[in-house]
Amino acid sequence: MSAAPPVLGLRDARLSFGDKRLFEGLSIYLGTNDHISLIGANGTGKSTLMKCLMGALELDGGERFVKPGTVIAYVPQDAEVASDETLLEFVTRPDGIVAPGVRAAEEPLPHHKAEEALAALGLDPLRKGANLSGGENRRAAIARALAREPDVLLLDEPTNHLDLAAIQWLEGVLGRFRGAMVVISHDRTFLNSISTATVWLQRRRLTRMDRPFAEFEEWSEEILTLEIKEQHKLARVIDRETQWLHRGVTARRKRNQGRLRNLDALREARRQRDIIGAKVNLSSGEGPPASQLVCELRNVQKHFT
Repeated sequence: MSAAPPVLGLRDARLSFGDKRLFEGLSIYLGTNDHISLIGANGTGKSTLMKCLMGALELDGGERFVKPGTVIAYVPQDAEVASDETLLEFVTRPDGIVAPGVRAAEEPLPHHKAEEALAALGLDPLRKGANLSGGENRRAAIARALAREPDVLLLDEPTNHLDLAAIQWLEGVLGRFRGAMVVISHDRTFLNSISTATVWLQRRRLTRMDRPFAEFEEWSEEILTLEIKEQHKLARVIDRETQWLHRGVTARRKRNQGRLRNLDALREARRQRDIIGAKVNLSSGEGPPASQLVCELRNVQKHFT
């Protein structure tokens, strides 16, 4: 846990989508000045966790808490200005486009603050959403978040569609930001620049390192090495207990029910912590248009005989 008093967090959070359990017993605490990189493999639920912190998703179990008076700004991956809306309207209106179910500030933002934030990102307040590129939509969403002068910033892939100059500007702004912050990004250089702590989402739980993302590789290798050793130790215990079971527990069933229950618990622990024989599911789906040619076919023919 951060040394600073927490302003936002989840305690023992549990969340499932259908029969898929995303989180279980998950806890995260944001101190006043925490700048956290949220790391995890694709599909582990990083963006979902961000929405839980924002309050856009209701937990199945556990608790979300916010320090009274805390202002939270959230920039999701898919933030987009409506086609008939100006950037000034987008930034100032209280129910700005953030995510389904998320309420923004109750009062409209003063125009001068919105104009200052847009100017810092090189955006014309009178531009309409219909004419914006992906990078301009992203910059507008960042301007809207920063203009609110939040206590907590939640940023999901903030550098997507941004050019190098805009990324460097954002690094400087976030480096000077005095509030708490959680960032999801695949840009390693960006994370190295802005983070003071790292949390790793794996197997439905979080592990925290109070050091910048630059030290993540060495830290994660240490954790995995220790877990593999513990996994081997657990396997040896299960093998020993299984041999005992096969030697005749039936004849002494009443006396050994506790030991049988312990064996079942050990097997379940191994299943939950299986990091060596993890299953991998591959699937294909539609994604955004690629910027590079992947395949070109000409004069293709196909027949069955």
